Amino acid sequence: MCYYDYDDKPNWVRKASPDSFTSLNDGHFGNDDNIVFCGAATIPKANIKHGHKIGGFYSKDDQRMFYYNWQIQVTT
Repeated sequence: MCYYDYDDKPNWVRKASPDSFTSLNDGHFGNDDNIVFCGAATIPKANIKHGHKIGGFYSKDDQRMFYYNWQIQVTT
């Protein structure tokens, strides 16, 4: 089983594969071979091979930007 720390309490990341789960050691983000996680929530459509955290609850991949597990629109 995989856990993340929230308010000094372990929380189970139910959909995570224990064999491949990797924490980004920030208390928020992690991934396994197929899914990107923020806390226990999955980040739908996130590209596992091209994703990275930006800061806080923000992350991005090669095509999209996310806040927590929601895709957000970026205007330039």
